[in-house]
Amino acid sequence: MNLPGDYRPHTVVMISPHLNWLFQTYPNWTEAQILSLSGGEKDDSMASGHGYLWRAQQPQRSLYLMLEPGFTALARQSGNSRNHANALAALLLAGWGDDQDALDSERLITNVEMREILIHAGEELRTQVLWYLERWTLEPESE
Repeated sequence: MNLPGDYRPHTVVMISPHLNWLFQTYPNWTEAQILSLSGGEKDDSMASGHGYLWRAQQPQRSLYLMLEPGFTALARQSGNSRNHANALAALLLAGWGDDQDALDSERLITNVEMREILIHAGEELRTQVLWYLERWTLEPESE
C-alpha cells in the first residue's frame, strides 16, 4: 500500500474492522496486503490494531493466530481507552478460553501468556478483563 503521508495509516484503520470478512474471502491478499502491515512500521501496526478493535469480532482461529501478537502488544500499552480496553479484553479472553478441553499449549492464548498480559497491561484493561470474567461466571451454561 503505497500511499503518502497520513493516508496509509488512515486507510489501514478503515480496512481493519473488515479483516474477518477479507480474510475469509481473500486470505492470500489479506495476509500480503493488510496483515503484513501489522508487524511493520509502528504507525501501521497501531492503526491496524486500533482499527480492528472498532468491530472487535472474534476472528477465525487461523486469523486469530496471526493477530495475537498485535493483541498482546496493544495490551502492554498503557493508556488504552475504555472502548479499546473493553474490546481487547473480550478478544484476549476469547482466545484464552477458546477450548476449555484443550491442553494449555493448544489454546490460542496460554495460561502463561494471559498471566504475562495481565501483569504488563494497564489498569483499564485488567479492570475490563475482571468485569468480563465476573459476568461470564454468572451466565448460565447453555448446552
